[in-house]
Amino acid sequence: MSGIARRFLYPLILLAIFVPTYVLIFDTKLDLNGDNARYYVLGKALSLGKGYVDIHSSEAGRAANVPPGYPALIGLVLKLVSSDFAAVKIANGVFFFLSILLLFFLFKYLSTNIHLAFVGALMVLLNGHLLRYSTLMMSEVPFLFFSTSALYAFVKIKPSGNLARDPFFYLFLAALICSFYIRTAGLALLAGVALALVLGKKWKFLTVVLTSYSILILPWILREKTSPGNTYIDQLLQVNPYRPELGQVGLSDILARIFTNAQRYIVREIPNGFFNFATGDLGAIEWLVGIGITLAIVGGLFKLEQHRCAIATYLAAALGILLVWPESWFGVRFLLPIVPLLLFCLLNGTYHLLCLPLARTAIKRKPSPLFLLLFAFLSLPHLQHVHALAKYGRYPDSWQNYFEIARWVKHNTAAHSIVCCRKPFMFYLFSDRFVTTYQNTPDAGELIADLRRKGVDYLVIDNLEYTTTHRYLIPAIEKNPDKFTLVHSLKNPDTWLLEF
Repeated sequence: MSGIARRFLYPLILLAIFVPTYVLIFDTKLDLNGDNARYYVLGKALSLGKGYVDIHSSEAGRAANVPPGYPALIGLVLKLVSSDFAAVKIANGVFFFLSILLLFFLFKYLSTNIHLAFVGALMVLLNGHLLRYSTLMMSEVPFLFFSTSALYAFVKIKPSGNLARDPFFYLFLAALICSFYIRTAGLALLAGVALALVLGKKWKFLTVVLTSYSILILPWILREKTSPGNTYIDQLLQVNPYRPELGQVGLSDILARIFTNAQRYIVREIPNGFFNFATGDLGAIEWLVGIGITLAIVGGLFKLEQHRCAIATYLAAALGILLVWPESWFGVRFLLPIVPLLLFCLLNGTYHLLCLPLARTAIKRKPSPLFLLLFAFLSLPHLQHVHALAKYGRYPDSWQNYFEIARWVKHNTAAHSIVCCRKPFMFYLFSDRFVTTYQNTPDAGELIADLRRKGVDYLVIDNLEYTTTHRYLIPAIEKNPDKFTLVHSLKNPDTWLLEF
């Protein structure tokens, strides 16, 4: 088969595998994290022409801390296609498949091996975490698309050519800026590219990139500085962003955080990001697997045929940010944008390691890397789990009650009522009422005063997981029982709506 035929055959195979796989794992339900609801609410505000504001709030103030890129994409879908959750989810699926195609061509360019590129792209396609996020209203997959676009354009720029006449330069710059406006973690991509240019002594290229980037992100930086609320930097410097009363971190806390995060990413998050391996306590086997995978990734990175410096600096910058992340921000989610590159480096390292014995023989030709497709079987258990999540027809009981309370509020309260609750964006989607949160403080008097300042009419006492309701809100209510009246309740588990 000719190279041209393979070049088009492999993308067609990827498409043929992607479509039925995506149908199997497609989840019509709203994911139970507040971020996807917030993205949708912000996108709705843009689609309605209200601007980038918090329409869920009675004050409708400027939205802060969430870059506008992904909400803008959602707004386009809501305006041009449908307001249904499924339309936004399908758009994410399209972004995921386009990312897979881009990764195939990027992997081919980095390794100069089309078969290895196909294996890498297929393993990304079958990655349970990425598939799951491709059916959620979250920014990780669109960010993967734009960051991959930026990397692909960057490696295609002619090193000695005229930047002003190179279309890949403009594509690179546009994708780089879009990455930042979708996730501020896009700064890691800039840092990686800048470091690669410094090491390559490409000073003119570096100057143009830094100048253009600074000018184009300046509007958002200035907006963030004048917006109320904590920025990501503020949260990063807290011991625990979910418990502000614990205060700020010191140098010893930062060092401890780096050490703890390094262990967790090597032993748990990176292996889980590939094959959903590590569960339960971490023992010797998990350490051996984690260290082995890490060494294979480093080896595979070193054996890349082209632009290993750019890939290495980007991965180093992205992982460096994750190492100083608060320990309460854990999980594979934060690793997802670089999982494809790490996975390809793992495959490349494994391939070259398995080919080492041939170097001592008379066999000159290396075997086809297609045998690495055997790794796909390791993805099957996680794919079955993702399929089960998608096909499970109802929310957990605690969330079912939470949404039922929201629906009751929609039909039984005044249109301008303000409801205080733990997950305001989720509640807003089902209640269509203004929402706010309670102050995270153990001081009952301060919490009650804050409710008055916000003009709260109702409060929701939930039984959701990882909630601060029992830590802050319930103690304040118990100390001031005369200020609250029960107006509606559900059982199994107990969920109450109180009038304030």
